Amino acid sequence: MFGTPALDAIVADLVDTMRDANGAGIAGPQIGEGWRIFVVEGSGANPRYPYKPKLPLTVFVNPELEVVDEAPMEIFEGCLSIPGVRGRVARASKVRCAARRPDGSSFSVLAAGHAAGTLQHEQDHLDGILFPDIATPGGLVLADAFDEYHRDAFFAYAARLNDAHPEPWVVEAARGPAVAASTTTRYAPTLTWTGAAFERDVVVAVDAGGRVASVERGRSDGARLPGAVLPGFVNAHSHAFQRGLRGRGETYALDDAARPSFWTWREAMRGRPRPRKNFRGHVALPRYDLVEGLDSVDAFRAETLACFREMAAAGITTVGEFHYFRHGPGRSFEHDLAVVDAAREANVRVVLLAALYERGGFGGEALGPGQRRFASGSLEAYWAALDRLAGVCVEIKSSTRLQSESTSI
Repeated sequence: MFGTPALDAIVADLVDTMRDANGAGIAGPQIGEGWRIFVVEGSGANPRYPYKPKLPLTVFVNPELEVVDEAPMEIFEGCLSIPGVRGRVARASKVRCAARRPDGSSFSVLAAGHAAGTLQHEQDHLDGILFPDIATPGGLVLADAFDEYHRDAFFAYAARLNDAHPEPWVVEAARGPAVAASTTTRYAPTLTWTGAAFERDVVVAVDAGGRVASVERGRSDGARLPGAVLPGFVNAHSHAFQRGLRGRGETYALDDAARPSFWTWREAMRGRPRPRKNFRGHVALPRYDLVEGLDSVDAFRAETLACFREMAAAGITTVGEFHYFRHGPGRSFEHDLAVVDAAREANVRVVLLAALYERGGFGGEALGPGQRRFASGSLEAYWAALDRLAGVCVEIKSSTRLQSESTSI
């Protein structure tokens, strides 16, 4: 996912949204993205936070926060997700945040004062925490009440913080190429399934490829991860594009003597036969010709991606995609690449079970009209396509992908 247009689009959305609302930072979950990513920026003259220092626009991917100085600051925070409210929150006065850039390179920032508060606020978003959850007792006020009763005193306090931390932002490390594959991210879930029970005080280390590198009991030094962590599930037999059949396969076009079967369902999916009565005497009209509707690569990829994202949200992290929506006369194998690319974007590992589709049924009959678009053309073309796909999949396997909140470990 690093260095891809998909990640660039997420970053652009974050930056545009933050700037449009005069924010000092914004995290992925605030724009509906589950990735562990946030951006911060300080103009030095932000109308929402005029006391915050000038900071360069910085993108943090897979950030890990470390408290360097626990001396507390009491900051009246606001949030783009909770407009019209301010809250007094105790924050550590100095933190270090190690993260990746969108190109995969690593860096580390030592932040102090208001900059440290901003990083802690954005990191909380990635862990499912909003400032009202941790505000001091009685510290929540409406924005109007803040302006009338607290603004002057807090701005004076904010100025003293700036004086106490004249260097609020120091980039400590800036490495060029992507970090080594051995780099791990450590998570400290509330509960972790360890094989026989859910346990507390367990740290799960995840390598750069998204695989579990170690599970350590009696530790809590990882990034906070609220909730319970389970091993990812495996969907061993998927036809992701058939997501488009939902709600559309309950009735079939049948001859008077026919009864529903796998074959009648298949015809409803693939063809548009003339209206006929079903076995109950009701006229059944095929309402959706799925195959024709997904004939373009873009439409097919969109439906497949939506299915993979739903799998990831449900905790399925690996899928065996039984893929036969492939080719057709004069086509290349671009639908195969669309499956691999969609799985990559959804952060789901895929085993592409690429079918050689040359017969129309169990009796060896020729392909029917609705099946011809699945044909491989020839055995030679099929093997050549698999060779090309092998190269693509090796490249994807070796690239570093983002860790997603929506993907179970």
